[in-house]
Amino acid sequence: MGTVLNAGNLTVVNEKIQRIIDQYSHLTTFADVEVWDSTAQELVADLTKQNDDTTREMERLNAVLQEIDRQYKSKPFVMRVLGGKGDGEIRKKIKALEDQAAALEKVGDDLTERIDLTPNSRADRDGMVAELKQLKKELQIEKREAKTVMSEIRADARNASAKVGYWASSRKYSASQRRSIRYQSERKLEPHETAVQAIDRQINTIDRRLIWLERYR
Repeated sequence: MGTVLNAGNLTVVNEKIQRIIDQYSHLTTFADVEVWDSTAQELVADLTKQNDDTTREMERLNAVLQEIDRQYKSKPFVMRVLGGKGDGEIRKKIKALEDQAAALEKVGDDLTERIDLTPNSRADRDGMVAELKQLKKELQIEKREAKTVMSEIRADARNASAKVGYWASSRKYSASQRRSIRYQSERKLEPHETAVQAIDRQINTIDRRLIWLERYR
């Protein structure tokens, strides 16, 4: 059954993970990628098996907790108050297993993503480049559309403010109305500004990936 990795085993696993990540940053040829992918896939398989074992162990411990709880509830009230459940150590083990599983799953997901992003051939690389360029083009269209909507919102706000300035007889009331229009405009703009910022981040990520893919020969 799976158990919490002890300090020695955890060190070995972490060293293996760090080594393969360091190798990833130095890949430059398709041959290098093929070897690295194979090693990474083996590690992902090992991490998956460890997490499967860990899940079974957590299920066993949870069953033990349920039995402890059942026995505790069957005791007289005084014995329950004086004795307690005595399940603290098991709960600590479950928490440690949950933390271990979450950390290993995150590493496995990261390695899988790196495997998917490494080209194994020239055709593979060219296909990835084409996908990224198409995605970038679609994002740029979305960005232009969002900016068009933002321009329309600003134009509507300017026109509304101009009308308030023309029709309002009270200067203080006019200023209050224009502030209200400005606040409403800012609320309408906010989701579109957020969307544009998110698109810019995605485009920057794509540009970095395109540069990164150019290194493979």
